[in-house]
Amino acid sequence: EDEKKAELLWSFGSELATLLIVSEATVVKAAAPEGALIGQSGIAALAQAADGCKCDRCWTVVKEGQSTEDGGFLCIRCLENIG
Repeated sequence: EDEKKAELLWSFGSELATLLIVSEATVVKAAAPEGALIGQSGIAALAQAADGCKCDRCWTVVKEGQSTEDGGFLCIRCLENIG
């Protein structure tokens, strides 16, 4: 049962963070870390502040991106989307 839950989460790959509306998400099969919230499903989640810069367009905190002429910052995904 736990293996099926983990495989489902892994199946989202890099899109899991987008689905969860967070900057980064990692699935780990291990005991719940200290401070984690454990849901009724038995899945534990631990939220931590992300490292990087906040994109002015999508508000995602990322390590890679580009400063804009007006002193802002855009992530790679937003730069690709606005062309």
